[in-house]
Amino acid sequence: LARRATRSLAELSRAATEVESGELPEPIVYVGRDELTWLARAFNKMIAKERVRRDELAVRSQLDELLHSSDSPGEAA
Repeated sequence: LARRATRSLAELSRAATEVESGELPEPIVYVGRDELTWLARAFNKMIAKERVRRDELAVRSQLDELLHSSDSPGEAA
């Protein structure tokens, strides 16, 4: 049990370090009914929401570029 908990904490720590550096890690696979399972699930949800937020920002940025490029002088409307 202690070995599994230590390994799980190491996995969560590694994933948190990736997030800190701007990366979004793959979901953490952890099966059980203990606090580490709930922590891993919450972490995975947080990462999924961040992926969606980043995707939405990318789409908005692309739309802004398209809208501003069509407003440029000298281009046909």
